[in-house]
Parts: sequence; C-alpha cells; structure tokens
Amino acid sequence: MLDKIEQLKKEIEAMVAQSADEVEQLRIKYLSKKGEVSKLFAEFRNVPAEQKREVGQAINTCGILPRNALMFCEVVFRSKKTVQLALI
Repeated sequence: MLDKIEQLKKEIEAMVAQSADEVEQLRIKYLSKKGEVSKLFAEFRNVPAEQKREVGQAINTCGILPRNALMFCEVVFRSKKTVQLALI
C-alpha cells in the first residue's frame, strides 16, 4: 500500500493546470468523495495493525499535498496565470 501511496504522491506532484476549470477537475479527481485520496482511506481498513500508523500518515500527506496546491492555484488563477501544482 505504501508503494501505491508513493505513486499517487508522485502523480500529485507532477500535476499541471492551465485554467481554473482544470484546477476544479483535479480537485474532483483527487479530493472528492470518490477521489483517489478517499479510495486510499477506504483501503486503509485492510492494513495490518502494525502498519496503520505509517500508512495513515502517508495517506494524510497524500491528501494535504493536492489540497494545498489547489488552494494556491485558485488564488493564482484569479490573476490568470498557468501554474504547476507541484510548487508546494
């Protein structure tokens, strides 16, 4: 599961949005109720007890990265600029 989380982190760090609409699409893909981060939390219940702390922290980080990047991009797009989301 940690490999899957790491892969998702890399995907998140490589995100690029060129418009406010793309930012919204990325938000839906990663942070919505049926998004990628929510899927990780759903799989979390199957993680062995001795790994829960490490896996839980990794999933939380995975959720924080896109949330912070997308909030930053929303502000920047108000000034009409293209932004690579991995700035944070």
